[in-house]
Amino acid sequence: MNQKHLLKFIKTSYQTEADRVVLEKGNEKMTLEEVFKKLNMDPYDLTVDSLDVHAGRQTFHRFDKFNSKYNPVGASELREIYLKTDNYINGEYFARLIK
Repeated sequence: MNQKHLLKFIKTSYQTEADRVVLEKGNEKMTLEEVFKKLNMDPYDLTVDSLDVHAGRQTFHRFDKFNSKYNPVGASELREIYLKTDNYINGEYFARLIK
């Protein structure tokens, strides 16, 4: 998977499943649409550059740089939804991405 695949998947999942509950923060369950509203962004405005998830050589030598690079758009919520297996949707989006 590269940045372009991730971007396309984010836009497609938003277009087809915006009303799906994908995140639980505390006792609050949030749909994909609510997550993007909370982050004050529209997934259709995202670009490969704005995702900012590319990795350089130094990224893999320092854990702090690795963590910051794998937060799409700097939002840990998007990392939890799309790039983790232990989340509210049991890693379904991540599984679809790497398939």
